[in-house]
Order: sequence, then C-alpha cells, then structure tokens
Amino acid sequence: MYTGIRIRISFSLLAVLLVLCLCAAAGAEADRLPLMQFHQAAIGSSNCHILIAGDTVILVDGGTDTDVDQTPDVMLAYVAASGIDHIDAHFVTHYHNDHSMQLDDFSRDYGTDATVVYGPSEQLPERFLPLPNGSYRQIVIGDEVDVGPFHVLCVGPREVGADGRINRDSLNLVITYGTIRILITGDYVGGQLREQFRDQTANMDIFVFPHHGLEPFVVGELTLRMLNPSLVLVPGSGRGAVYNYFNSNHMSPVIRSAADGNLVVLSDGVDWQLYEDVAPGAFADLDRTATAFPAPEDVKTSEKNP
Repeated sequence: MYTGIRIRISFSLLAVLLVLCLCAAAGAEADRLPLMQFHQAAIGSSNCHILIAGDTVILVDGGTDTDVDQTPDVMLAYVAASGIDHIDAHFVTHYHNDHSMQLDDFSRDYGTDATVVYGPSEQLPERFLPLPNGSYRQIVIGDEVDVGPFHVLCVGPREVGADGRINRDSLNLVITYGTIRILITGDYVGGQLREQFRDQTANMDIFVFPHHGLEPFVVGELTLRMLNPSLVLVPGSGRGAVYNYFNSNHMSPVIRSAADGNLVVLSDGVDWQLYEDVAPGAFADLDRTATAFPAPEDVKTSEKNP
C-alpha cells in the first residue's frame, strides 16, 4: 500500500514538472520577436552601426576613416544595399569625423520630417546645420528613448565638457531588443557604468569596443569585468590586443573586428547569431517578420560577391 502511494505521488510530481517545463518552453517561444538585424559595416577605423527591426531603423554614428579614401562611398553603398529607405533615429556618439562625418549624407538620403538626430551637445555643431531633414535633440545620462521595438538608455558620459568634440564626451548607449542588450560606447567608457548602471550593463550580450580597439584602452579592467560581454565587436581592423586584454582578465568572449568583414548579428530578442564577412545587401530581402535564423551557409558573403 505504502509503495503504491509513493509511486502514484512520484508520477504526479513528474506530471507537474512536465507541465511546468512545457509552459516555460511555450513562454520562451512566446517571448521571441521577429529577427532584428545589427550591422557593423567594415569601413576601417570608423564607426557605422545599423539596427533594423520591422519598419524601424536606427543608425549609430557614420564616420570616415581618413586613412581609407573610399570610406564614404563604401559606407553609403553598404547602407543603400541594406534595403532601408529611411532612418527613424540617428545617434551620434560625438563629433569626430570618424563617427559623424556623413551625418549630412544620411539626413539627406534617409531622413524624414520624423527623423530625430540625437547627440551629446545642447546644439548640433554649425557645420551640420541646417539638417536636410528631421530635428535634433540632446540626450544625456539617464535619458531613455523608445524607438519602435528598441529601448535606448543613455549611460554616459557623466557630463559633456567640450560640446561633443572630444572622446570623453562620447555617448554610451544601451540598446535593448527583447532581452538582448547592446552597448555602444563611441570612443570612451567611464566608471559610471560600474557605479551607476551596474544592473543595466553587467553581463552584456554585445559590446562595441570603444576607440576602435586602440591602445591605451579607455575602458578600465574593473568595468570590463563587470560588463563581461558574450560578443565583442571592434570597429577597427585590429583585435589581437583586445583579445589579449580580455584574456588577461580571464574572460573569453567571441571577438570580431573589421578585419572579419561586414558583421551582422541577428536576434529574436532571446538568442543571437553572428554572421561574418557578410556581403552588402545579404539580408536586404530577409522577411522582417521572420523568427527563424538563416543557416550561415545560406548567407551571401563578400567572397561570393563578385
């Protein structure tokens, strides 16, 4: 009798656990969103990042590498090939040419009356005025902006000392899609991430490494360990020193740079997948309601692009 009761109870517990597991799996599936695209264009030591989800498009930076004469043409051609026809929000981390030089081009070609350009200064520098399209707003530490399905939190700088004209004025932005967080930092990372925004920046999914991966590094070891990212994208050609910096801090994220070609991360808001050496326009025809990740071998790479 006792044995039979114990067996029935065991089966009941197993049934309950199975139901709970199935419910959890169903909940996880329900949390998945249509695939978001996060692009890092390979344009030397300059920054250009595009986020696309449904009909929403965010651009972060868009500069010129002075050592690569064709940077503007390559960058504008890459953006054109991506299939976008407008930009909803353009975040400019600071006003060095390698981050902001093409602001006018993007405003002219993709801006609308509703486009908002965000930057660290109260006013946009005169060289960008008047904007061909859209409007300008300052964004400061602690500000939050929703752009379509993206949530943007400004976590730096502590203060703007030179109207966005120096590295220390760089915007630090946490962009969230579902549960996936991306940290873009321009050319400087301050200790305020660790001191004021630990909950929002610890164990980051994707970290765009500051200042093109150049030494001396502008992100301290304590902050680096707190960030503990899964994927690091370096908007520059070198990644060896960045790899060594993480390794010396006993961390081993996936690290890729401009030397690996155009990089695209797809995410359903729960998981992400990295595609390397992607040909311009490889995802232009991707169904923006799709939730299934394409197989890497099905994605056109630059080597296959004549």
